Amino acid sequence: MSFNLPVRHELRTLLIAFTDLEGYSQITHKLRDPIQAFQLPDNVARIIAAAIQAAGGYYVKTMGDGALMVFDATDCDAGLDALLAAKSAVEAYLQQQGFSNRLRVTAHVGTAVIGPAEPYGQLDVYGEEVNRAALVGAGSYRSELVLSPETFRKLSPAMRKKFKRHIRETVYRFSS
Repeated sequence: MSFNLPVRHELRTLLIAFTDLEGYSQITHKLRDPIQAFQLPDNVARIIAAAIQAAGGYYVKTMGDGALMVFDATDCDAGLDALLAAKSAVEAYLQQQGFSNRLRVTAHVGTAVIGPAEPYGQLDVYGEEVNRAALVGAGSYRSELVLSPETFRKLSPAMRKKFKRHIRETVYRFSS
């Protein structure tokens, strides 16, 4: 299955996910070489993109040491499996490079505008629900995969069992 790319702006219900490489400034301080400091998140982006695309999602863009990706919301289980695989693969890569840093992942299901954006016509995603996806569990739940309640409700019963509810704000964290 592959992600159906729009040719013009469309309103779609999506599983919207963000990643953030925790402690990236510590990594750059340890590396000291600006080329290596650039290559490490570049390699992380390749690892994430491969997992997302293999599951039929779309890697929208890299933003520094973070990324934005989307999946069709009709199969959130597959999207979350891909996000978990990406998180695991990135953390294994970081370990191989001598770093104990983790990848934080947030996910939210919502309606957003998706389509080509100027100035180059690259696919992008806009809207309030995209902002909500970025802020799921903000300020807490480091090194986790954190879901909004809307995402949790779209999961199969088997997938729901992999997550724990946290009351501080209603979010669901992956429990390994």
